[in-house]
This record gives sequence, structure tokens and C-alpha cells, in this order.
Amino acid sequence: MQLYKSIFNAVLLVGVITGAGSLVTATAQETKMYPGKTDVFYSSGNRLPPINRDDLDEFGKKVYDDVLAGGRTFTYDEKKKEYLGPRSIRIYSPIVSDHLSTANEYLRYESGMDPKIREIAIMNAAWEMNIAYEWTAHEETAIEVGVPQSTIDIIKFNQPIPATLGEQETAVITLAREVLRGSHQVSSETYKKVHGIFGTKRLLEIVALMGGYTGTAMVLHTFDQQLPPGKESLLPPR
Repeated sequence: MQLYKSIFNAVLLVGVITGAGSLVTATAQETKMYPGKTDVFYSSGNRLPPINRDDLDEFGKKVYDDVLAGGRTFTYDEKKKEYLGPRSIRIYSPIVSDHLSTANEYLRYESGMDPKIREIAIMNAAWEMNIAYEWTAHEETAIEVGVPQSTIDIIKFNQPIPATLGEQETAVITLAREVLRGSHQVSSETYKKVHGIFGTKRLLEIVALMGGYTGTAMVLHTFDQQLPPGKESLLPPR
């Protein structure tokens, strides 16, 4: 019975793929579903099959090619053991993909933001949105750029902020907890403190970064992005 059910599901999936505007060329990998999921493709790790470049307009093809030229892919990379994640979803709207990627590249790498502050801001957004894919990637990055595990754990386990934590780290975590939860209101006291530390431009960029990753988390949740096969989530269950 299980064998017949598996065969039926594979045939049904091929029909869905080939009938949906020829989004992909149906292959064995693309019809293999993610373990434990009924609507997540193995090749993308989410609910959308990898997009077919030929189905994109000229602008879309350029965006697609730019991603490949950057050494990334739109399917599961067996060698690197990673998915492309949000880019593989956003490419379905190339203009959205291009604009959001441009903003993200600026905020992360071109704005001059301290990498530690950058990752603390991103981790707060990922924690508040309870998104394992985003959190796991950025906890690893945070460690790479020198964020102490003790600081990561304050966010990871929703701990009180200790008086010994640095001024900038304290300010970002406090801001994030106010703007991303509850009434989403930032108190005058918190605003005065973070503005005094970072100034208008940097504060705006920190908030934009958190907003961008909050939006990314919504995309990842909607399309049920999974971690790569065998990858364990670093985000504690709630």
C-alpha cells in the first residue's frame, strides 16, 4: 500500500509541475518530497520547485544569472550542503528579488555597520519571528564575526540583559524587544539612548535591517523553507 501511495504521489506531483506553466523540468530529484512534508520539494527545500530560467523575462534572466555568477544556485547544493533559501523564493518576482537583495547587500556589507551589531540585530529579528532557517544561519555567522556565545544566548533564550553587556549590544537588544513584540512601541527613553549611541543614519539602518529580516522570515514561513538535509536547528523549540 505504501509503495502504491508513493508512486501515486510522484505521478501527481509530475502533473502539478508540468501543468503549472512549466516551472521546472520534472526530474527524480524535483519530484522527491522533503522527509516528513507533503508539499516541500527536496531540490529547493520549500514549497516552490526551482524556477525554470526560460520562464523568466529578460530582466528575470539577468537577476537569475547574477545569482549564479555570484557562485550561488537555486537548488540544493549537495557539495556545500546548503539551500539558497529566500533568493530561490523571491526569484519568482525578479524585481522584488533584485530590490531586496540590493538593500540587504548594502545594509550588511556596504553601510559600514559593525558586523557584531549587524548579526545581533538580525538574530533578534529571527528569534522574534521564530524562524529556524534564518536563526541557524546567523548564529553561525555571529560566531564567525566574534559575537560571544554568552551574548547570543541572551537573545536565544530570551534572557534578561545583564548590566555587564556592552552599551551598543544592550541598546540593540532593548530596541528590538520593544519594536518587535507586544505593542511594538519604542519608549522615549529607549529611543533617546539608541539615537545617542548610533545617530540617525545608523539607527535607521539597524531598524531597516531588522525589518528586512522580519520580512524575510515571513517569506520563509509562508513557503515553509527547511534547513538542508541533516542540518540541525540551533533555535530552541518553544
